[in-house]
Amino acid sequence: MFDCQLETYDVGQHENKQINGNDVRQRKCTERQYQCKSGECIHIRYTCDGEFDCSDNSDEDPKQCFNKDRLHTE
Repeated sequence: MFDCQLETYDVGQHENKQINGNDVRQRKCTERQYQCKSGECIHIRYTCDGEFDCSDNSDEDPKQCFNKDRLHTE
């Protein structure tokens, strides 16, 4: 049986909020990432796309999406 630790990951709504015991809110996001109000980092393309990727839903904040001219209509 193998016991592996995850070294890299992409934060999403169904994923753990810790990496090797470190709270992801302490991470700094790269220029290609959006930092959620909760401190998580998600890829910038996941903002204002109609799906909640941050655990606090801040990636779909209507004020932010409107200001970025990225409103989605369906």
